[in-house]
Amino acid sequence: MSGFRSAFSFFTVLPIKGELEPDLIAYLPFVSLFDAAVGVSLYVAVYRYSILMASFLSISSIYMLNGLNHVDAVTDTGDALMVRDKTRLKDVLLDHHIGAGGLFVFLFIYLLSFISLSATRPYMAIASIITAEFLSKSTMMLILHRSRPLFEGIGSAFIDMYKRHPYAYTAEFLIIPMAISLIFPAAIILATVLTLLFYVILRKLLNLKFGGINGDIAGFTGETVRSILIFTVFMLSQSSMLSTYDILSKIISLL
Repeated sequence: MSGFRSAFSFFTVLPIKGELEPDLIAYLPFVSLFDAAVGVSLYVAVYRYSILMASFLSISSIYMLNGLNHVDAVTDTGDALMVRDKTRLKDVLLDHHIGAGGLFVFLFIYLLSFISLSATRPYMAIASIITAEFLSKSTMMLILHRSRPLFEGIGSAFIDMYKRHPYAYTAEFLIIPMAISLIFPAAIILATVLTLLFYVILRKLLNLKFGGINGDIAGFTGETVRSILIFTVFMLSQSSMLSTYDILSKIISLL
């Protein structure tokens, strides 16, 4: 259970004490489950009054539960993406100031998920919140697989943790989000597959740009994937065929 406590201690703002256990990666899906439950609960509680407010609270609550660490990751990586001189990348990633690049990238990623979610029908929005959270955390870990640490820090520590069981972790973080998507409409399943393909391209581009991975780049990857999945669900759910059939509704109809 030490790994379980460690996962919640590191990835959330919950007042849980825990050391950085080497097996905490295995328990990350439980953090995703908690984050998704909070995000969905707020959405369901508010959407009848305002879809915009429900979407805002859902997305923002997940960011806040994660201690805004991923906001910092997105802004730092966004600033670094604007730098052409590779010798300055480390300094920019470690700089606590937010530049124009970081601000723009964060606003783009946040607003893409917020606007897409607010324009999606409630049931599909709930499905996308859940799937996006699991896929976001999963790709944040998957990018560690066979990656070179950019420099010593949290990112390098997690790469070392991942190396303990690389194939088991890779299977875990691929199977779980896909399995989650299977209980929802076809639009969610297709969006998950397409977003995973996007992740593969993003990973290659980030490695070309930086030549390695650190904690900020991993966090940036996870939040980018979240927004892309929610946006893709919005686009695909415009098809009535893709947004009506799902296993969950069939099970409920049989009860």
